[in-house]
Amino acid sequence: LEFRRVLFRSALGRFAQTSQLAESAIAPQSAASPDTVRSTLIGLALGLLLAIAAVFLRDTLDRRLRTAEDVETSFHIPVLAHVRNQVMGKVAHIAATTKADHAVDVEAFRILRSNLETLGDNSLPRAILVTSAVAEEGKTTVASSLAFALATAGKRTLLVDCDFRQPTLASRLNINEAPGISEFLAGTATPQEIVNAVSLGTAPSEKEFSHGGSVSLVAIPAGTPNAQSPELLGSSRFHEFLQQVLAAYDVVVFDSSPLLPVADSLEIIPHVDVVLVCARDSKTTRAEAQAVRATLER
Repeated sequence: LEFRRVLFRSALGRFAQTSQLAESAIAPQSAASPDTVRSTLIGLALGLLLAIAAVFLRDTLDRRLRTAEDVETSFHIPVLAHVRNQVMGKVAHIAATTKADHAVDVEAFRILRSNLETLGDNSLPRAILVTSAVAEEGKTTVASSLAFALATAGKRTLLVDCDFRQPTLASRLNINEAPGISEFLAGTATPQEIVNAVSLGTAPSEKEFSHGGSVSLVAIPAGTPNAQSPELLGSSRFHEFLQQVLAAYDVVVFDSSPLLPVADSLEIIPHVDVVLVCARDSKTTRAEAQAVRATLER
């Protein structure tokens, strides 16, 4: 037994070696060296400067209007109402939304209706033109929803689609697209053929463009697109049309073409009491707002 132990130890000694100390560890004198602290502070300062530069560049290069203050500053005209972005492309009073959202959207146009009264001697303007700088900024939504708000307040209201370039009012109100105002101005349609009752009640049937029975809102579509739309809107026939409808209705709302790309709205502006300009946040730019302001001043 002893002989076996000696042989085992001798064999084990050939394979195993005794561990040796390579280097002794030295405890650090502080949590972080001065160089480390300095580098951290420089990194934080550079990060802050980069963030400030990024914000500055964004505000400088991004010329879109984002707040009500931006709109008033750029247009130099008061903001009369705010409308949720979710109602764009619809009519607030008939849009399929939740009850809470529907109440908010309808109330926004009640506020617009009330604020319009403050523009005159505590009375609503008779002729209202709704436009925008460029397309897709909510002018048709505003025009149609405002017309509903006026009608529900008991005003005899006429809504006219004068956007011959991209007419959308008829589809939103579910009325015939033609004949419309373009056919009437061209002399191929009568007043009775172009008026459409939007709410429940008797269809317009009185002489000329007058309001018939219990109808609270009447709409006239744009009709067939016409390449001579500025000439039609600037004609004496349109002036006569405007006089007739103002004699028959309490308020006439015109949904017109965008102000900057085409001349259509310029033919109507001299004959209305108020011009409502629609601006869409994060879409309308400062340059467009300034161009609209300059155009209206001229």
